[in-house]
Amino acid sequence: MTAPHRSGQTPRVKTIRVLPLLLLLSACDATAPPASDAGSGDAGTDSAVPERDAGGSDSGASDAGAPDAGAADGGLGDGGLGDGGLGDGGAADASPSDAGSADAAIGDAGVPEVFALVTDTDRTFIGNTLRGSTWDRPGSASDTCPASSQPTIGMGTRYETYRFRNEDAVTLIVAFDLNAGYDPHLTAYAGLDFPPDLLQCVAIDDDISMTNRNASLLFTMMPGETVLVVLSGHAAADAGPYTFVAQAVPL
Repeated sequence: MTAPHRSGQTPRVKTIRVLPLLLLLSACDATAPPASDAGSGDAGTDSAVPERDAGGSDSGASDAGAPDAGAADGGLGDGGLGDGGLGDGGAADASPSDAGSADAAIGDAGVPEVFALVTDTDRTFIGNTLRGSTWDRPGSASDTCPASSQPTIGMGTRYETYRFRNEDAVTLIVAFDLNAGYDPHLTAYAGLDFPPDLLQCVAIDDDISMTNRNASLLFTMMPGETVLVVLSGHAAADAGPYTFVAQAVPL
């Protein structure tokens, strides 16, 4: 453009040097790629890791922030309620049916809970034999002990155990009743653990009667005497929820 001039003066033309400016801009473009080229999408390590590694979104909260080092990985998911909390060692696993029974393997030498029996004891336990281990239960055609055999039909049955002690000063008559929607089986052993010979029971019952498939035991316990009661099924398929009742009255 030309600058305004006074009449009688020769106009002076001001020229803008455009070419050097264009060259400078071109040089800037050649050395500084756009952010999308040097960012996480193209120049990162996307071929190895699905997430963008070199960009802001990878080194920010999503990779090094709360989701990875926070509650999702080191919090509730791994060491919190999900794995080490209620799910594994908390209330869900230590319910009355779990705390009542001792799900130890046959011959376990641990120290399981022993329930006290005194005059007029009346305790009810709710459980599920599917949580227990398996054993080859004993059997007796006339429900007498020692048992006569470990029948084939009773092999691999699920079981749970309960331990009791007569903590009264008198002899008690003790009744154990096992009720279930399947065909249950009861076996009792003297002491707090399984004997080497599983046929050496002190009481055994498969069916209360021809029309009642539930199981029931009745015997006496001297003061200080202990008993191990094994709850199982008639066959391997007989397993699931149950109601177990322990009652004691003086002799």
